Amino acid sequence: MDRQPRRGWMRLLPWLRLYRCSNCNRMRLLSKQKVDSARLLNAAQVRARGG
Repeated sequence: MDRQPRRGWMRLLPWLRLYRCSNCNRMRLLSKQKVDSARLLNAAQVRARGG
């Protein structure tokens, strides 16, 4: 997930940020906490697999 610059209307939803999925290129509004926890979970799974 790569973070994208905010647009004007996004100021109405300050708890969400715009991200682009690196797999499917779709744009998503997600909370920073969810993205951070998903990144940590993914990193732990990669370490557990030995990669």
